Amino acid sequence: VGGKIDSSNIATLTEAWSMPLGGQSTFGVFSSNPIVTGDTVYLQDINSNVFAVDRTTGKKKWTRTLDVATTGPNGVAIGGGLVVAPTATGVVALDAATGEIKWQKKLTRQSSEGVDMAPLIWNDTVIISSVPGASLANFYGGGGKGIVYALDLATGKQKWAFDTTTDNLWGNPEVNTGGGLWSTPSVDDEGNIYLGVANPGPWPGTTEFPNGTSRPGDNLYTNSLVVLDGRTGKLKWYWQAIKHDLRDWDLHLAPILADFDIDGTSTPVVVVGGKMGTVYVVDRTTHKPIWQTDVGKHTPEAGAKDGKGTANDPGPGKNAPFTSFPTTVYPGWLGGVETNMAVSEGVIYVPVNNLCSIYLKQANFTEGSGLCDFKTAGGELVALDGATGKVLWNKDVGNQNYGGATVVNDTVVTITFDGKIQAFNKADGTAVWTKQMPAYANATPAIADDMIVAGAGFAAGEGQKPAVVAYKLP
Repeated sequence: VGGKIDSSNIATLTEAWSMPLGGQSTFGVFSSNPIVTGDTVYLQDINSNVFAVDRTTGKKKWTRTLDVATTGPNGVAIGGGLVVAPTATGVVALDAATGEIKWQKKLTRQSSEGVDMAPLIWNDTVIISSVPGASLANFYGGGGKGIVYALDLATGKQKWAFDTTTDNLWGNPEVNTGGGLWSTPSVDDEGNIYLGVANPGPWPGTTEFPNGTSRPGDNLYTNSLVVLDGRTGKLKWYWQAIKHDLRDWDLHLAPILADFDIDGTSTPVVVVGGKMGTVYVVDRTTHKPIWQTDVGKHTPEAGAKDGKGTANDPGPGKNAPFTSFPTTVYPGWLGGVETNMAVSEGVIYVPVNNLCSIYLKQANFTEGSGLCDFKTAGGELVALDGATGKVLWNKDVGNQNYGGATVVNDTVVTITFDGKIQAFNKADGTAVWTKQMPAYANATPAIADDMIVAGAGFAAGEGQKPAVVAYKLP
């Protein structure tokens, strides 16, 4: 909330500048959230390269070329005169004025680990995590795990680390894998760090260990909200959304800290969600869930669409062991709520991606499953009442939605995969503006003062040219 853009003037935005993007990968060339501070826009492409761009003209002030491919979403954080950015294997700190490398640190321990998140800078500390994979070719390899690190902002020296799995990876470290963070954590006034932790593997299983039997039990702390003491890294509390996940249904989104008026009482909560296509609201005092609501398309048609689902029960059969193949599952492993939500005035705005997966056999990741045809997929933007989980409005956005939800004043903005920036009145979902970008997109925009800065990183058709584009009020 803030800035000059609202529903009355957003349609007057015009292109201020465009910065071409080069390269190519499975996930395009740009998937991160731009950072606007002062007169500079800081950007990171999917190959880890970092750019400082003049906010007014779009001219590059400096470029730090790293050319190390990631799967994204990656992205930078700004603090203490530094730009801190992930690389494929670790993290680098750059001088914000010049792009000079101040320090670098490797975080991964083996080839089947990577780093793909925008870090958090807090209390002169960098919080960043590994994930169990560096590319589609080596995701969920045995022994790969997500570890959260706290590093000194000035030097990169490690302060503490937290393993989001267990020391022995639930009993079989040669086969099992999982955990880690894909999104930036949140921090409260007491210095507690809130993490949204990703899924376990292998999934759906292997020939020798079908349905994840190599990793018996709940597989903590995967698919969990985990809260740590930010100064020590000690576990404060946790809540697990889905136990023993078989479908890559990460609880991976950035946790949102808010206060909702529930039954007449202002209640501190945390809003979480992910690829299971469910939004959860958890009480920060009792550490118990208040409600959960399914959004988007689900198979089987079960769960908590009325906002009264049972905690830790995603619905009959939804995460049950596979008994036959092939079988189609909504949401698939690039579906559900793939990119970050927003909260404004007691309402949660949810970008939904209706894309299914087809499970073929008991084999790990892409060997055992595939994505449905993108032409059959769609997307939604859903507004939920923060106190109850009830759907206030639901807008079909006509395409897959990898563009998050961003609120500015009375308007909520998202970007669909076909490269359209779409804006809606946040009260009732009335469309107020649409703008076609120069290419397809899977990145969330930055909205600052009188400007929207957004990346379009997929050249999916003839004449499309990936770029970061700034749109400005007259």
